Amino acid sequence: MTGIPTQLDLELTNDTRALFLVPRPAVGTWMIELQQKYRSSPYVGIWVFWRRGLVINDPELARKILVKDADVFRNRMLASGKSDPMGALNLFTVDDPLWTSIRRRLTSVFTGSKLRGWQELYQAKVEDLIYRINSDNEKGIVIELRPLFADYATDIIGESSFGIQCQSTRDSTGPLRLMTKEFEKYNHWRGMAWSSIFFLPEMVDIFRFSFWPKNTVAYFRKVFKAMVEERGGFEKDIDGKRDLLDALLKMKIDAKKENQDMDLDILISNAMIFLQGGYDTSSSTLTYTVYELAYNPKYQKILYDELVEAEKALDGKRFDAESLAKLPYLDAVIKGKLFILSKRIGMNTVRYALAAVVLNFEIFPMDKFPLPNDIPIEKKGLFYLPAVPLSVEFRRRKYN
Repeated sequence: MTGIPTQLDLELTNDTRALFLVPRPAVGTWMIELQQKYRSSPYVGIWVFWRRGLVINDPELARKILVKDADVFRNRMLASGKSDPMGALNLFTVDDPLWTSIRRRLTSVFTGSKLRGWQELYQAKVEDLIYRINSDNEKGIVIELRPLFADYATDIIGESSFGIQCQSTRDSTGPLRLMTKEFEKYNHWRGMAWSSIFFLPEMVDIFRFSFWPKNTVAYFRKVFKAMVEERGGFEKDIDGKRDLLDALLKMKIDAKKENQDMDLDILISNAMIFLQGGYDTSSSTLTYTVYELAYNPKYQKILYDELVEAEKALDGKRFDAESLAKLPYLDAVIKGKLFILSKRIGMNTVRYALAAVVLNFEIFPMDKFPLPNDIPIEKKGLFYLPAVPLSVEFRRRKYN
């Protein structure tokens, strides 16, 4: 790559192997180290197997690629194969012209007015979240953050996007939570599948890899068909687009009116990617944010004070999306962990939950796990430290 600083040691190639074979730093860690090493350059060249790649370090250049010149970069290298139509037909993997058609029809679902209409849903679910934490504390259950917030985020995306009444936040059950639990399962075969989809799409059809486990796809087909039948099927006209499911139904109905073929797999695939993306980003952000706050009481106190002052200014009213969006420290804490576009559903999902948790509980590190004293451990034994589960202690605030 002429004139471009280049990392020549093929670490990214090895790092993809690390997903299922070789213990090396995670891709995210490797990218951070790469950015720090070449921070003086707006970009750095890398090799992904035999392909040349460019890592963008400069925010303005990244914004130009992702926003101003986005039309030029619509098609991506990652893809699933013909053997996996469900994985190949969603917004994440499909190319133009289908990508543009799907995006235009679906992004109108998440407008500002629709997000404001979901405030009662957010408020109801954060009440369920507080109930769940109190209930688990009373039962002496060690609270694992990721499952807790995955339950909550699944409820939000399930009711707002599909109109399904969910109670996962309270009891970790429900048809969509069963789906998102399957998304969280990982094994060597799935690691190989995702590595191929992201870095070597040519291998997908050879090994018949799939974007999602086949049993998960089969289960969601049944769930999706049940949701469609509850709405009146594909024969019923859609006057408006209340949620994602309505938008998907309208895609199928409009295509039929225009004598076009709209495969049912396109609808199901995009429903699945919205479910996975919607719950995963929010639950991950909440998990790591709350965990960091437990180990940084100074910043937790600053956030708590900001929320208390904001609550007083509301004069008895409840927080809504607009009032939460005006809190600079709350936004700084969230965006410090994972930036989510503020106009999308994910940011409100995180804001409501984090505000409710910090106002109701003090968060402390979980450092008093019972340790066994009768297990012999060899001095030259091999030890592994898992990144999950992450647990903290929630203590109810005396004065709220």
